[in-house]
Amino acid sequence: MKLAGIVKVVLKITVIGLASCRPFNIHIEKNDALNDKEAIINENNVPDLWIGPLTTDWIVKDQNLTEFSSVILSSEGGTNNVALKIAENLLVQRRSAMVVAFCYSGCAGILPFFEEIEFVDEPSVGFHWNALIMKSALTSGQLNQLDNRENPFLSNTQKRLEAQAGFDSEVWWHVQNRINVRIISLSKSQDSYQEGSVKWESKHNMWFPTSNQMKDLLGLEFKGSVCADNPICIKQRVEQWSTNSSVIVGDTIYKNGKALGKWKQL
Repeated sequence: MKLAGIVKVVLKITVIGLASCRPFNIHIEKNDALNDKEAIINENNVPDLWIGPLTTDWIVKDQNLTEFSSVILSSEGGTNNVALKIAENLLVQRRSAMVVAFCYSGCAGILPFFEEIEFVDEPSVGFHWNALIMKSALTSGQLNQLDNRENPFLSNTQKRLEAQAGFDSEVWWHVQNRINVRIISLSKSQDSYQEGSVKWESKHNMWFPTSNQMKDLLGLEFKGSVCADNPICIKQRVEQWSTNSSVIVGDTIYKNGKALGKWKQL
C-alpha cells in the first residue's frame, strides 16, 4: 500500500543486534512519502536489510545469512502469496527481526514467524487484510461459488504455516472486527481464482494497535514499543496514515488527521 502525505524525516538509530549483540548504525531517510526511502548501514557485522515491498528476493538474500541471524525490517507490505512464501522460509531459517520506521500489511503479517522481534524507535505497525481475514469475509453464497471451497486467498496455507509457528490464527478476528472487510464480488480467471479477481472494501483502511493490544489480542511477543503507544508520535504521523481514508489507532478512529471518536465493537 502507498500512504500519501509529504514528509522528510531522517532517523539515526544505534541498535544492538539480537543475535550478535554488536552495535551498528542505521540511517534511514524518508522523503516525500513514507515508502520512498534510502537506507545506509555500516557494512561491518550487520544483519541483512529487508526494506521496501515484500519480495521473494528476500528469500534469495536470506540464503547468505548464518543461522539465527537478525534482519532489519521496514516494509509497506506486498502481495499475499509473497508474504506466505517468506513466512514459509522463516519457519526454516529461524530469523530475528529489528523493525524500524514502519511495517504494514504483509510485513506485519509475517511478524509471527520471527523467533524474536524488537521494535526500534517506535515504528508504525499496521494490520489490515490477509488470507484468513478475506476468507472470513466471504458470505455463504460466495463460499458456495468457489469450487471445492477453494479460495483466492491461500487461507489454508496461511493457517497451516501459522500452526507450524505456534501462532493462533483465530486472533485475526480482532483485526477483521475493526477494519470490517467486505467482499463485493468474485470472478474466475483462467479456471482459477486469483487475488486480482476479487473486489473488496473495508470500513477502515488499517489498524495500528498499541503494544498491549498486539500482546494481549494478537499474541505477539517482542521488545520495544510502537508509535501507537505514544500520543506525540501519533500526532506526528496520523495525518499520513489517514489521508482520504479512515484508520484505527489503538481504539480511536482517525480520518485526514482528525480523531472521529472511539471504535465500537461490531
